[in-house]
Amino acid sequence: MPEQTRSEWYDQSLPAGEAAPPPQAKKRRKPDVPLILFILFTLVFVALYTLTNGFTAWFPAPRTSETGFSVVPDWPALQKPEQEDYDDYRSYYRALYGDKEDSRSGSRLERVKPETAPEFTLQSGKGQRELSLQELYSRCAQSVVGIRADYADESGYAWGTGIVVSADGLILTNQHVIDLATSATVTLSDGGEYPAKLVGEDVVTDIALLKIQAEGLVPAQFGDSGELQVGESVAAIGNPLSDRFTNSLTDGIVSAINRDVTVDGRQMTLIQTNAALNEGNSGGPLLNRRGQVVGVTNMKMVNYYSEVTVEGIGFAIPSTTVKTVVDQLLDRGSVVGRPGIGITVIPVDRTVSERFDIPRGLYVCDVERASDAWAQGVRPDDIILKVNGLEVRSSSELIAIRDSLSVGDSLDVTLWRDGQQLRLSFRLMDQNELT
Repeated sequence: MPEQTRSEWYDQSLPAGEAAPPPQAKKRRKPDVPLILFILFTLVFVALYTLTNGFTAWFPAPRTSETGFSVVPDWPALQKPEQEDYDDYRSYYRALYGDKEDSRSGSRLERVKPETAPEFTLQSGKGQRELSLQELYSRCAQSVVGIRADYADESGYAWGTGIVVSADGLILTNQHVIDLATSATVTLSDGGEYPAKLVGEDVVTDIALLKIQAEGLVPAQFGDSGELQVGESVAAIGNPLSDRFTNSLTDGIVSAINRDVTVDGRQMTLIQTNAALNEGNSGGPLLNRRGQVVGVTNMKMVNYYSEVTVEGIGFAIPSTTVKTVVDQLLDRGSVVGRPGIGITVIPVDRTVSERFDIPRGLYVCDVERASDAWAQGVRPDDIILKVNGLEVRSSSELIAIRDSLSVGDSLDVTLWRDGQQLRLSFRLMDQNELT
């Protein structure tokens, strides 16, 4: 993922080396012990700080890492700041969650319409022979590419992974890898580099489709994620951390199917796996043991709010979801017809309600200015109590109501603001109008 002001990440870029000048004889001198100790102490401190605070991305996050991977924090472990340190719920929520505006507004890459659009199909894996990991890697690694996305302000770059979809250069990846980028370069498994253009992207499902001018590529075979079972062996191929670790293979099992992950008010239904995934794996394949892509890896779980470590919880977008989105991206470059509210909410739990004497509901931390919710008067710091007559205390409850409706339908909400209840009505908009 690209760099963002809310996060500390790694700069994996290395300038091209030049031949060093011949060494010159220098006068020997005694080492400066205090200076050396100071430098060592500083390096140790920086290393410890990075290890404990480096994974600080909020999802969805446009430029949170130069290594291209979304990180989902372990929400139950949120412990800071302490409620007792704040006299007002507004300042408490702002300190706890920061600026939660979803700033992912789309790629700046030049767009292109493919001259020929391949049929994107999912093949059943039933009856096919399982491959050894060596066989799987030999067959599939050539269909995995590296992606570097750069920005006009030269503030860093995103490093991620992609999957070859067609022999003439269609590449599938995560949308967050190329979000806000002004240029992107695809590196094939043989080292060849090609500039990429954008066919289409979908922020909601975190899927993007790129096009390079290449021939004779080896497309990946996509399997049906609906056939997966918990405990089934899977493998991932990607480019963790930087281009120094390209086409790395890790393996594990399917830990859960249809795992709902809700972040920033967006719910994604994903495959959970314990295969090792790291920054840079974004957009790479999660493969069944028949060599079929059953998911696109896009996030991992880490805990940066307590000393409890989180291991082996990674996620991938199911291939069934990928097919639905790719079909529309090939057809029109975007996904249309999905209802959106345009607000970001945080549940008010019992302890916060009692501490600040506010009602239970959904605290509004951000409202999209382009939304009808904003036009009709919904504002940050409001607390939503009811939607269409139903009490709401979790973002999933609000999402369920939204998803039962269509673009243009109305939501009637009851808000709490400064001790008084307000009733407002606003219409759902196409999510493309809100990003």
